[in-house]
Amino acid sequence: MPDSKEYIDLAKINAENHKTRQGLEWKICFALWGGMALAIWLLLDKKITFSVFSIDDTFSLDGKWLFMGAYAVMLLTIILCVIEPLHRAHMFDRRWQHYYMTMAAEEPSKSPVSCAPGTKPAPDEPPKPPTKPPWCRSLIQPWAIAQIITTVVLLFFTLLVVLGLARSSK
Repeated sequence: MPDSKEYIDLAKINAENHKTRQGLEWKICFALWGGMALAIWLLLDKKITFSVFSIDDTFSLDGKWLFMGAYAVMLLTIILCVIEPLHRAHMFDRRWQHYYMTMAAEEPSKSPVSCAPGTKPAPDEPPKPPTKPPWCRSLIQPWAIAQIITTVVLLFFTLLVVLGLARSSK
């Protein structure tokens, strides 16, 4: 059985993994948001022209729904394939870090740190290793909500710009 120093070292490694992943997460989000902002600027500044969906250069109703559907798919992909997995990994890391800190305590059953939210080890019983959180549980974290809101606002503004430009080019 590892001693408390080894558990503390494991908790430190876990915290470093969390910090590294968080840096990667913000780089991905800022790159995504920067790309959206660049597209908005290029469209508004008329540096690129946008001919939308039909041969005779009119913006048809079918094209509008196709374009809005593509935006919805993009939004769901960003949320379900980028934001959610990263935040779930953060939650799982935090649970392991709490577990390691609990195990490093001299008496794990009296440790003030719980392994998972709402759980405490039974008296004279070592804590159980944490389990992965449910897939959507991580989306209720404040920073996940902020990332989702920012992404939705930028995508919505991009959609409005593109639809407005397509309507004005008729």
